[in-house]
Amino acid sequence: MNLRSSSFRVAVLFLALTFGSALAGERRVGDWASSTDDPERISAYTMNGAGSILSMSCPYTDGSRACFYAFSLQLGCVEDSRYPVLVNTDVGASHEMIICSGRTLDDGSTLYFFASYESINDTIRAASRIGIVFPAKGDQFEVLRFSLSGSRQCLEAVDYAVRQANENYRPARESL
Repeated sequence: MNLRSSSFRVAVLFLALTFGSALAGERRVGDWASSTDDPERISAYTMNGAGSILSMSCPYTDGSRACFYAFSLQLGCVEDSRYPVLVNTDVGASHEMIICSGRTLDDGSTLYFFASYESINDTIRAASRIGIVFPAKGDQFEVLRFSLSGSRQCLEAVDYAVRQANENYRPARESL
């Protein structure tokens, strides 16, 4: 993901808008929700007990659609920097790289993106619980835990909506 691209900047704005207000057409399954009614704001997401968000979003930007996973964390970062995290689930553990968006959400948390969509997508779809371990200052760690109950159904709803939107959606064009 190129953090300097307009697609990335639009993605950050997309997430801020998504989680700053209730979404129309929201469907809840287990601990997850999906929003698929607006072809420009297709997403699935959950919030843990601490208020952190884990989401898969598929905005329409710059004439194409690219899906990505993101999460919020009450820990600041340097914009565009990459950080290693440990991802632990009930089916195994892996390391991932995340990217700091530099965007602070309304609750003061910072938005991070997973660098590899495919890897984290496979992990989330196979598990029922996920933990993300993030190195903090010194010898400290931040740990986020999320339930994945309902995630498969919500992610499948997003997959379907993305396929439909890609086949049918044409963004409004500006008139001259």
